[in-house]
Amino acid sequence: MMFDCHTHILPGIDDGSRSVEKSISMLLSMADNGVSDVFLTPHFNMMMYKNIDEFLEKRQESFDLLKSAIADIPGEDGKKLSRMKLYCGAEVAFNCGMHKADGLKKLCIDNTNCLLLELPYMPWKESVFDEVRAITEEAELSVVLVHIERFRRVNKKFESYVELHSIAAAMQINAESLFSFWDKRFCVKLIKNNMVNLLGSDCHGMTSRPPNVHLGYEFIRENFGDDVYEEFISSPKKMLEQK
Repeated sequence: MMFDCHTHILPGIDDGSRSVEKSISMLLSMADNGVSDVFLTPHFNMMMYKNIDEFLEKRQESFDLLKSAIADIPGEDGKKLSRMKLYCGAEVAFNCGMHKADGLKKLCIDNTNCLLLELPYMPWKESVFDEVRAITEEAELSVVLVHIERFRRVNKKFESYVELHSIAAAMQINAESLFSFWDKRFCVKLIKNNMVNLLGSDCHGMTSRPPNVHLGYEFIRENFGDDVYEEFISSPKKMLEQK
């Protein structure tokens, strides 16, 4: 069993898959590489929608289109896809005051209380830490900080990540970052400090940013051993139990 905890597979809703055909190709690639469970996490930004319900309606339309296409696929490919478990959620862009938003919990993964949050790509002020804290304490949601390694270019102090981890606890890294000249060392440091235990491909297509989460799991098992590997495998399952 392998989870991909961060994807842009739903067709036509964000800058990820542009068509059902591409979405099917991405899912088949995952299935062929042993991925069994996929979090569908299109971008959500409060500045792009009138409200959360407008986004949810668009997401459901895309999900229904994908499910219908999967049901029509014959043969072995159809069987592979029918065995995959798909969970709807969102990659939610950070906004100050977002903890007060009506229906914020609806953006969590599959009716859990786990919210995938994308922090701002700028030096973090105290207001960022305060908002993450407010989401956990006032909105009573469990925050997952997505592709946390990508912010190192503008937020270099490791103490900032330690503080965020103490507030949000859960962090996710992208599989491709484990092979990146710029990001590998930082990802390894996060893993060694027990600060990250969720893995995603953050896939957007088949060529640029492809579905390659299986390579990340292989890297973790080879470099950190079975115990750490099992932690990465079991953590998303525990997320789904947080109702």
